[in-house]
Amino acid sequence: FWLLESLLDSADVFLTDLQRAAWPPALIESVQRRGVSQALLVVAVTPFGLDGPEADTPTTPLTVGHASGGAYNLVNVFGTSGGDPLPLAGRAFEADAGLAAAVATMAALHERRESGIGQLIDVAESEAIQSLDRVDNSVQINGPVMAGIPGGRDGMMACRDGFAIMVTGQAHQWRSMLELLGNPAWAF
Repeated sequence: FWLLESLLDSADVFLTDLQRAAWPPALIESVQRRGVSQALLVVAVTPFGLDGPEADTPTTPLTVGHASGGAYNLVNVFGTSGGDPLPLAGRAFEADAGLAAAVATMAALHERRESGIGQLIDVAESEAIQSLDRVDNSVQINGPVMAGIPGGRDGMMACRDGFAIMVTGQAHQWRSMLELLGNPAWAF
């Protein structure tokens, strides 16, 4: 613990993936003290956040992916059914949580420059997945047609080396993307 203590003395950000129950009391006290004295930012990236009924539930990336709805969306997109649950390759769901943590940390660093105050940033992987999969979640509930948005397109599209997922829910977004791509013939 002394090594961690010495590292925290000069840290701006303390990043952890420990669930609440795994935090030793000495670590909690040390981080709280530094949050006040040195404006430490504590970033906790956990499956279900640090609070709430599921905060200390044992998990794996597979169970978090399914609990968030993200894995269900992928099964429907790729048209597979039956068999054992499969993890998503490349740790993409963990990357969703990392992206949320990075954005929140950058915002907190910017705010700290003005206020001089440290913060606890609590990122729930399951919520990050739900947030980034909001279009897929909407399609699961409302169906594939985005009513009221004429000309908008979204979803998985076949391409030369696999698939690409495009989310252009409004017509002007679709037109802008096509312009960026050089108005390819396949799009018309």
